[in-house]
Amino acid sequence: MITVGNILATLSTGERMKVIAASQETLDDITMAVKSAGSTVVSQGTEGGERYYLIAEKAEKQEPSQPW
Repeated sequence: MITVGNILATLSTGERMKVIAASQETLDDITMAVKSAGSTVVSQGTEGGERYYLIAEKAEKQEPSQPW
């Protein structure tokens, strides 16, 4: 997940990357990390029945607005 975060940080806004994992649980963890970084998962699925993938798109992380 650290490597995915580092690579995602170097992308320009709007660029996409594909991540392949051996298990759905690993992909779920990566999905949470991508979303917490303010980016989005635009697609996910399986390849060959044994590998899982997601495509993440870099977005600018939005800072929470002030409540007042």
